[in-house]
Amino acid sequence: GYNTSMSLYSCDNVIYANKSYRNPIIIGVSEPYYYGKVDISIRNNKAVVVWDNSSGLGSSFYDGSTYSGTWSGPVKVSNYGSSPSVAMNENGDIIVVWGGNDNVYASHATFSGKLWGTPPINLSGGAPYGSEGTKLGMDKDGNAIAVWQMNFGWYRTYISKRYDSGTKKWDTATDNVSENNPNLSTKYLSFSMNESGNAVAMWFSSNVITGSPTNVHANFRYK
Repeated sequence: GYNTSMSLYSCDNVIYANKSYRNPIIIGVSEPYYYGKVDISIRNNKAVVVWDNSSGLGSSFYDGSTYSGTWSGPVKVSNYGSSPSVAMNENGDIIVVWGGNDNVYASHATFSGKLWGTPPINLSGGAPYGSEGTKLGMDKDGNAIAVWQMNFGWYRTYISKRYDSGTKKWDTATDNVSENNPNLSTKYLSFSMNESGNAVAMWFSSNVITGSPTNVHANFRYK
């Protein structure tokens, strides 16, 4: 990335990244005001890491199946975007989603090919704008769910879109994750999906009129 050095190490199964221009932050934790975000997915001693900077999104691939495992050189994902979220399954199918230009985009790759599809796929399709808080989960078969925040001006809500590994297509419609309530605005999304395709999302809501907090909410999707 942009003047960025990175080392990976494991401590009690927690993966960290050291970034040369920031204090170390935990991979996968979305800090909304950090410049530059990094996400990583690890499977079968292989890994893919994606980061954003002033020149767009970059990535690198790590093959640890041999004793002398190494990272690949930087591979361009996109010339624009921020807040990447990446996932890889056991077969090496890879998806990354990110926000940019008031939209949410996705790109696909395989670990064997190490090349991202072009052009990126637009998941959100413009207004109401959705370009923040992108999260991604994938099951063992390569099916995926992308979640992001939609900005309606005075309030924000979370929606999702599903990817079918059989048809190799994203849904045309989106599903509500949080309640689409003009009186409530959402933030601090956390999202996870397991090997079987079951998913859970959690977030915090506040009242847009009074500004008072309401609660921490959760929603589940069972395959």
